[in-house]
Amino acid sequence: MSTADLTNDPPATMSYKSSFSYKNDNINVIYVDNNIQIRIERVTSDVARVYFVNNRGRQIQVPANTIFRNTTNNQNEPIHNNSFYITWVPNYILFHNGAEIFKLENQKQQAIKGAIDLETDVIQQ
Repeated sequence: MSTADLTNDPPATMSYKSSFSYKNDNINVIYVDNNIQIRIERVTSDVARVYFVNNRGRQIQVPANTIFRNTTNNQNEPIHNNSFYITWVPNYILFHNGAEIFKLENQKQQAIKGAIDLETDVIQQ
């Protein structure tokens, strides 16, 4: 989304852009505009933080009128040290001035692992 003040409405349907993992130290970046990025960074294997940085990579305050909602329990996440702290279980939406900027959706899936001779298939429903 390219908007200096985070006020443009996102497309009616948001499409898949990337995925964040709690299993590695990669930092996911969401480019808001030339001056602001949102970063998602693992803290532990169960907790991550979402925070804003300027064009020099320095953390900045969460912009006014920004809400990060846990949509699983329909509660707004509090700001701690200019960051939102999240876990892998719920889904989230970041709002600015009432407009949805991006979503984080739990993928709710499991990897099936087995011996080399284990056969698997999927029955499409």
